[in-house]
Amino acid sequence: MTFRIGAWIGIAVALVASAGGALAQSPRVCPDPAFFLQPDSLVLALHDGFNSPSARRIFTEVHYFEGDPHLTVGMGHFTYGNIAELFKRLKQDQKTWALVTEDWKSAMDKTPGAWSALEKEASAWSKKEEQARFAGRDARAVSAALDELLCTSGDKNCVDTRLRPWSHRVGTGFNVKDKNKDKLKDKDKDKEHWFTAGWQAVATLKPVAEHQIRHWLDRVVIPAQETANAAGVDTLGGIASFASAKSTGIELLNVKGLRAPAQARPTGQNFDEGLLNADWKSLKVWQDYVRKKPRDGKIRDRMQRIWQKFFEASWGPLPKSRLVADLQEIPRHTGCYMARGTIDKAPALVPEPLSVCPDKPPSATAGRCSVSARRQK
Repeated sequence: MTFRIGAWIGIAVALVASAGGALAQSPRVCPDPAFFLQPDSLVLALHDGFNSPSARRIFTEVHYFEGDPHLTVGMGHFTYGNIAELFKRLKQDQKTWALVTEDWKSAMDKTPGAWSALEKEASAWSKKEEQARFAGRDARAVSAALDELLCTSGDKNCVDTRLRPWSHRVGTGFNVKDKNKDKLKDKDKDKEHWFTAGWQAVATLKPVAEHQIRHWLDRVVIPAQETANAAGVDTLGGIASFASAKSTGIELLNVKGLRAPAQARPTGQNFDEGLLNADWKSLKVWQDYVRKKPRDGKIRDRMQRIWQKFFEASWGPLPKSRLVADLQEIPRHTGCYMARGTIDKAPALVPEPLSVCPDKPPSATAGRCSVSARRQK
């Protein structure tokens, strides 16, 4: 009988601990998606192509730079409508939303002035009779503030009239203090913003990280892949170029009927005309983007990274100047066909997150060119 009583007491304690501590025990992933996506994943290869040294496309990213004045969040560098849709997605997953608001609340408790700032900012954009929702200093207050300022309904009018102006008003105040001191105004240097503190606390929760990856796929990558495939482009470099255009709202050249000219064909060898033409279309799409979206006359860092990862082995190196004006209009193909494949809506994730995050992320194994490339279905 003693054993039975002891056993039941143990079970009861375990259940109580489980009920009370379940939210705090949610697994976490490393900030870099490279540790969460399978090394041979095409999604990782594509993300790696976007991740230039200056980009910091990690789960916990938050920034607002005067040279690029947008609140930017997460591994997909989400802005405005994509931020609202991400938070809508998180809220629709009730279990995840409970984790988010509880961990966000805990981060607020540790951040000087955070609760006062949340209440003040959320109240400034709401009706007077609704402002009591933000005063509780608990998970419900966090949820109400995120509803109000992040437009978790996904409503475009809310994004335009609330999320955009609120984020511009905060501006460089969003920036992480210890990593972006040179990009902060004097008024922003004293304390962490409540949104930044909260997002960095919840962004590596396993379900939040997975939602970020799926959101990036659903909103940017898969639509870009569909556009690329409709134009006869199945290379990762071509899809990455269309995805860049998708994320920045640029319409690219229609390359559907293009064929590689004689000057672009590999020298002294037989070649696969279908693969060569798809590589040529990918090249033209990349060139069109960098000409429409230069930075001070130079190729943007992200497009340099995409070139080096997906194009260089097939089309040669970029000019040393990195000037758009110095690009070769018709480079000659090397005979090593660009990596290609179909990106799945369901990303391949590692089954168990790492308990310790290494200093250096693993390299993506997909994305290399091949002299015997064939379309993967």
